[in-house]
Amino acid sequence: MIEIAPADMNMFCSFDNQAISKQNHNLTNISPCTQEKGDTRVFLHVQDAARHGSSKIKIRTVDTDVVVIGICLYGSIAGVEELWIDFGVGKNRRYYPIQDITATFDELKCKALDFFHAFTGCDQVSFFSQCGKTKA
Repeated sequence: MIEIAPADMNMFCSFDNQAISKQNHNLTNISPCTQEKGDTRVFLHVQDAARHGSSKIKIRTVDTDVVVIGICLYGSIAGVEELWIDFGVGKNRRYYPIQDITATFDELKCKALDFFHAFTGCDQVSFFSQCGKTKA
């Protein structure tokens, strides 16, 4: 299924260390970027969007790290009323309302989640597109 974004929707992408957009948007706060990993870089885009007046933001990902980081950072991104994460593929694709998830935890638990996620090793890549690391 191909999704077409509405004409008035702001969309941003990262390419190498540059942020790009089809809209006429000031990208000086997010480009060039030295964030190595995309799962953390996306939240620079979220913060920049909030600075420019966006209060409802959706992130599309297949990376659980983005969901965990979203829960950890949601309370510290000023101006964001709703943060939705479109996660998964095919029949397993779901929309997660981060604002509702964080409302069920106290602030300390939300911030600690990132540490426990990394500490348990859940943030590691276990295989590449149905091909184990040894074979790849």
